[in-house]
Formats: sequence, C-alpha cells, structure tokens
Amino acid sequence: MAEIHTGHGLGAEEIHAELPHLSLAQIYAALGYYYDHKDAYDKEMSDWAIEYQRLWEADRDSPLKRNLRERGLI
Repeated sequence: MAEIHTGHGLGAEEIHAELPHLSLAQIYAALGYYYDHKDAYDKEMSDWAIEYQRLWEADRDSPLKRNLRERGLI
C-alpha cells in the first residue's frame, strides 16, 4: 500500500479505485500505519534495494551466464 501511495503518488480514493476489494477505512489505516512507522519502513525498503542491487550485480557474471555468453546464447 505504501509503495502504491509513495511510488505512484496515489491518494486513498485512487488506491480504492485500483483495489476496490479494500475499503477506504482499510486503506486509510494502512497509510496511517505507514506514516506512523515511515522511518523504519523507508530504511527497510532502502536496505532491500541495496541487497537487490548487490545480488543483481553478483549474478551478472555468474558461471552460468559466462558459459551461456561464451556459447552465444545470451
């Protein structure tokens, strides 16, 4: 919910239009929780992005990918 709100800039009503199975009360509650815990949530998302980047870079030159490149398959 927080990613939809912050990443796409959608307000509660717009989120509800995209996710009509959630009530506005549920959406406002989720956004309230996000803002109450924003620093911890943002740090966790930042840490996740750093780890994702590290894994992606490590995988770029994996033995499997090197082998596939040598064989002209990627």
